[in-house]
Order: sequence, then structure tokens, then C-alpha cells
Amino acid sequence: MHPWIYTVDRHRYPRWEAILAGLETAIRTGLLCHGERLPGQRLIADLMGVHVNTLNRAMQEAARRGLIHARVGSGTTVIARRTPSDNTLPPS
Repeated sequence: MHPWIYTVDRHRYPRWEAILAGLETAIRTGLLCHGERLPGQRLIADLMGVHVNTLNRAMQEAARRGLIHARVGSGTTVIARRTPSDNTLPPS
């Protein structure tokens, strides 16, 4: 399973923001790479101990920011790239 799932700060609220921050960090640090496919949202939600709607909100915001591409039936793929020069992500 993807290690980034276990690095999310579960004490931070709102939880969807904690998940989004964890995802951004995983991409920025190279833990998740461009083109990598993520597990299904229900599985991620179960592993994180959050409701699937909470995870869905984080994933929708990640897609809006250009970090991932989600498509029903095809899964979710990381589309953001780590920037080696400054380790920043696209602006939100």
C-alpha cells in the first residue's frame, strides 16, 4: 500500500485538509510520482479511518489544484510533478 496514506496527520482538522496536505507533501517529496495510480477511494478512506465523503472532498480539491486526475472506472492518477529545483507544487 502507498506509504503516504499512513503519513497523514489524523489530529489535524478539518480532516479533508489534512489529507490534501499529506497528498501534496507526498508529491513534493517524491513519495508519489507523476503517472502513479492511487488505490480506490473507498480503500484509502478505510485505511485512514475517515468517511469516504471526507476523502472525496480532499481528492476533488487535489484535482482542482492539478495534483491528480480522477476518472470514474479508470481510477486516480498523480499528474503533478516534483520540481527538483525548488520542491514546489503548482499554485493553489
